[in-house]
Amino acid sequence: MWSAIVTFISTIINFFLNRKKSEQQQTIETANEASRASADITRQDEQATEHDITESEKQTDTAIADLHCADSVRSKNRIAAEAINRANRPMR
Repeated sequence: MWSAIVTFISTIINFFLNRKKSEQQQTIETANEASRASADITRQDEQATEHDITESEKQTDTAIADLHCADSVRSKNRIAAEAINRANRPMR
């Protein structure tokens, strides 16, 4: 009789302990998912920033080459004004 009661009580205790572990596991999994999502967002932002920097460098190199090839002061002023306008435009 006593062993049946002890078995029943330990079964109930194990049930609640296992349930608590699964809640803890769920919390850990949720934290891991949030961390992965945050890392993905950071990676995408870094890639977009690198792309913007690369495009800006290309535009700067093109403007410098155009300035060197320009014949007149008027052409150089136009090229410089276009470069300034491009630099002031938002990338995204």
